Amino acid sequence: MMGRKIEQLRNAMDAILSDLNPNDYFNIVEFNSDVTVHELKEADDVQSDWKSHATLVPPSRASPENINKAKVIVSELDVSGVTNIFNALDVAINLVRQDVPEANESESTVGNAGTKGTVTNIEHGINKKKELERMIIFLTDGD
Repeated sequence: MMGRKIEQLRNAMDAILSDLNPNDYFNIVEFNSDVTVHELKEADDVQSDWKSHATLVPPSRASPENINKAKVIVSELDVSGVTNIFNALDVAINLVRQDVPEANESESTVGNAGTKGTVTNIEHGINKKKELERMIIFLTDGD
């Protein structure tokens, strides 16, 4: 993925990240010859070796701070290798099978973009549990 294609991917990811709701959860999975599940703390370390992450990290809540960190990671995506689509899909499927972290008791709205779990919604004194929707948004250059 080069030139215009990487810029289109970055623009699409920026729009997707900007559309997340505060109670959504997400992961960023980069794939080329390798598959990398990014941790948002990478955005804080300019010298980080981003290619070393082979583990499935828990999803991150779509807070404004986490969205900004994700945008930094996306802006640093580099062109290299081939399109390892099989392993990327395998990792993505394993990620959406994970439960989201427990919601704080004070949180009362629900939503999700990226994984599934149960969040308690306290509405007019009635506890309700709502299943969060699993979603994989898969972007590639098509080559």
